[in-house]
Amino acid sequence: MKKTFKIALLILVAGLLAAYFLAPFGKSGIDDKKSVEYSMQINVSRDSAWKYLSNSNSAREWSVFVHHISTLNATEVPDGKPGSKRRCFCREDETGRRWDEQILSVQQDSFRTISIENMVKFPMTANHLETQQIYKSISENKCEITLRLYYIGNNFSFWDGLKTRAAAYTIQSIFRRNLENMKEILEGRKRKYEWKE
Repeated sequence: MKKTFKIALLILVAGLLAAYFLAPFGKSGIDDKKSVEYSMQINVSRDSAWKYLSNSNSAREWSVFVHHISTLNATEVPDGKPGSKRRCFCREDETGRRWDEQILSVQQDSFRTISIENMVKFPMTANHLETQQIYKSISENKCEITLRLYYIGNNFSFWDGLKTRAAAYTIQSIFRRNLENMKEILEGRKRKYEWKE
């Protein structure tokens, strides 16, 4: 009985260590920041993909996690431009999980950097998070979009790193499904994955 327990405990520890070290939270090919990211090629021009994702209302069409995004200062700053603030809701009735975003920097048709703040009702939270949408032209009618999440200045505590490694599998899965939905929609088909509360 003791031997069986030891073997089970060893397998559990080995599994947890493997999950930790294999988590998709590591050095990016873009810069030295540790990030969770996912990239996908889409058969539309970079300009078309940029225009589509510049509209916060389009999130309702492609997101599997966000039900809708409400702009908070659209009368002062146009949606998608630096300084634009918005609130992301995971439920239609705006209860439950939500967070605020602010567009920090934009390079037209190339990238958008967004801060993540005021996370509400998440099982795990962290401060100093940013996300990026990165657009790369492959050809006239093909582009690659990368979605990534990282800590500002690559500065995070051991516990934040541990939490991020644990959540990285879910985050990357959301990025993948969102990008697959964008691909389907931008290429003229129906979304592949539905939003789930």
